[in-house]
Amino acid sequence: MMPPNRLTAIALLSLPLPFFAGCAGEGTASTELAAAIDTIDGIERLHYPEAGATELPWRFDTVAVIGGFHVDDPDYQFSRVGRYGLTSDAAGNLYVFDGQGKRIIGYRPTGEFIGTWGREGEGPGEIGAWGAVLSMGPGDTLWLADRSNQRITLFPVDRGEAVAIPMGEGSTGFGGRLVAVPGGVLSLMSSFRFTPGENARMPPRPVVRISREGAITDTLWTIPAPKTDVVEMTSGNNRMMMLMSRRFSANSSYAGFTDGRLVRQDRAEYDIRLMSADGTVWRVVQRDPLPRATTDEDRQRVIDEILEPSDDQDEDMQRKQAEAVTFEETIPLINELVVDHRDRIWVGVSETAPGENERLDVYSADGQLLGELRGAELPQLFFGDGYAARLSRDDLDVEQIVILRLVETT
Repeated sequence: MMPPNRLTAIALLSLPLPFFAGCAGEGTASTELAAAIDTIDGIERLHYPEAGATELPWRFDTVAVIGGFHVDDPDYQFSRVGRYGLTSDAAGNLYVFDGQGKRIIGYRPTGEFIGTWGREGEGPGEIGAWGAVLSMGPGDTLWLADRSNQRITLFPVDRGEAVAIPMGEGSTGFGGRLVAVPGGVLSLMSSFRFTPGENARMPPRPVVRISREGAITDTLWTIPAPKTDVVEMTSGNNRMMMLMSRRFSANSSYAGFTDGRLVRQDRAEYDIRLMSADGTVWRVVQRDPLPRATTDEDRQRVIDEILEPSDDQDEDMQRKQAEAVTFEETIPLINELVVDHRDRIWVGVSETAPGENERLDVYSADGQLLGELRGAELPQLFFGDGYAARLSRDDLDVEQIVILRLVETT
């Protein structure tokens, strides 16, 4: 099933176009920044200062742009690709979950179409209407967490028979990235349904290991419950009760290394946790400064965004949402982390603008700060031999995927 609106295809570029460049300037440090080291409760902590890190002279060259308004080949049409909707196989091919077309699309690292897996529906090998997360599991098998159908469906890349793993009763979905681990995947689970009342709260969210048979074998860690507020809004004859998360809540992200170890962050502070495969924290990486306080300017910017005119929203409801929105007292420093093809940790950091990656910090798998880049966008996925993929939009606001090649200049 193809998306009904005119989306597009692929543009292969014959010349390398710089995605970003972080060339080291005069006087830039040429060695790794030293960390203060201490141990608390048996866990080693590396604490880096705010300034003095090496400015890495790396860049990303654009290899291909997939999608956009001006190409209409159905093999390249997709929409509603979420930030956890990209994955890759051992050969370095890219796979995309097309949320509107209800299918998985495969492309080579240079952008050529490979094929599709799945179709819309509720039967074997079919995909529901919303809330799906894609990952590559053991044996080059695509794992699709299908929230609508309350299951994980396994699609072998070699076109073998799809296998469905049903989720247990009471589960409402998968709230984060699927990470392949020996024998299965990790997933952030949600089991909350909102019932209006003074005691309505979001519960803590467990990160669990799911076997190939569908069993939740253990909980590796639990992400604290976000602070929320019960909000009642009326518009005309419509009355709504909502549980609203506070803006500027701490972000949560996690990733896996090739040897099965893990890394996570889920606090407003700059706090990265390196873990063994069973979720045990063995090292914590921190960096100055502390999170800054939320300002009136920060709050007003969010309110202005809510009130921005839209054809899809009722003006009175937008105004009521703007009046009801609440905020955390501090701005999270880390927006997201991603592990690359060499097991390096890339961290998107906000300095002054909430939610924007104004700096990328790059660490080795053991937490050594290798350097930083500024003016860069963090790719959603690193794959193959030095490739990366980033979600984007063209000038007409149509979704695209940019395939990049990391060039590590010295």
